Amino acid sequence: MAISKSNLSFWQKLFFLTAGGINLLILLLVLSIWRTGDRALDFVSNLFKISPIEPKVDTSTLIVEKIRNIQELSTAVQTIETIVPASAERKLGDFSLATTRLLYIARGEVRAGVDLSQLTNSNIIVKPNGIEINLPPAKILDSKIDVNYSRVYDYNRGFLNLEKIILNGLPTDTIY
Repeated sequence: MAISKSNLSFWQKLFFLTAGGINLLILLLVLSIWRTGDRALDFVSNLFKISPIEPKVDTSTLIVEKIRNIQELSTAVQTIETIVPASAERKLGDFSLATTRLLYIARGEVRAGVDLSQLTNSNIIVKPNGIEINLPPAKILDSKIDVNYSRVYDYNRGFLNLEKIILNGLPTDTIY
């Protein structure tokens, strides 16, 4: 018995081996699908199924920026009028030469509320049915005196009208 040498080139041998290997893999795949039944078909169909992508957006940062742009939430505004007594003494050493007394009726406005610029992302909770915002504590936001409606009620320069006092940067002897 004689052993014959094959007349096939290297590339032809490689092609036949590769084709045989691919056929073997296909046969094994078909057998495994046949053995596992529906589970294998579900697995293959799930490989090619495109699931919708749910974008995740951090809306709390957007909400914080929009609320910070508002800056303040005024919850109470109070206009008040009060009498402010003021006095000044002219002294020579420890001896008082003259005393000036003034009663000033001051009218002003005070605003209280919440400073929204202090909000952080941890203060905002986004829920499916709404938004929960934990506000910072309320505080006095602004207070001012309305000089157009404020006035001097009583002004006494003292003995011999020698004394003058300064009120808001203006000498009070110009106010009568």
